[in-house]
Amino acid sequence: MKVNLMYLKLYLLVIIFTASSYAQDLIGVIDLNNGRRANVIMQKSDNTDIHCIEYKSKKKFVIPADKVNSIEFIYEYNFDNFCNEINFNNEVFINFENEMKKYSNFMFVNNNLLNYFYDYLDYVLLSDRFEDSLINYIDILKSSSVSSINAKGLHYECMYRIKIHEFDKAQEIIENILNEVDKIYYQALIFNEQKKFKDAMHTVTQIIINHPNDTYWLPPTELLAAKIYLGLGLTNSAINTMKQIKNIYNGTITAKVAGEVSDLLE
Repeated sequence: MKVNLMYLKLYLLVIIFTASSYAQDLIGVIDLNNGRRANVIMQKSDNTDIHCIEYKSKKKFVIPADKVNSIEFIYEYNFDNFCNEINFNNEVFINFENEMKKYSNFMFVNNNLLNYFYDYLDYVLLSDRFEDSLINYIDILKSSSVSSINAKGLHYECMYRIKIHEFDKAQEIIENILNEVDKIYYQALIFNEQKKFKDAMHTVTQIIINHPNDTYWLPPTELLAAKIYLGLGLTNSAINTMKQIKNIYNGTITAKVAGEVSDLLE
């Protein structure tokens, strides 16, 4: 087993060294729906095809996206430090963002960096530090034939439309959502953006009271409650809530945002 691991490490190092000559091209292993695997250097993707160079033969070819089961990217950057180290204004975050952008065009298929991509989108939306170009990343997710990725794309589009005050477009998305908690959260977010803070707090309270075990929505809902406190002029309540979020949900994007905002307020 030790010998196999040694050869595997050497093999990956050779791939990384070889791929360095291909500038921004990405390296990885593509798992196909027919069970075959391909070690490739990925040059580009247009959401329907993935353009590759086969590692051994250096032959160029195209793989239709609907034939791809998943991609395992091989990379050197340490994405695991995201939650603990980033700050939007410092060099660490900029480096992370630049690394994430390299892989963004491949996020319509299952891959080992997809959750980091979601973390990135969560961070810029929860912290209100996103650019107009964010919609391009959202469209990539929405183009996916994988239902879970497509659903994430719709979630982020709804968040984005609310943040830029395109409430009618957000409502069109909300109307087609079946999950009750999703709808309540988006409605609370709309009220907050409309500065209807009392309505927003009442709506947020519905989630906290009626869905206390919803581990997906509870952290961002509590963060939204803290922001509503700020809108109501209750700064101390906002700071205390954010500190609780930071401690309870430590290691999450929500906790990271709460910690950054509370530090700014104190």
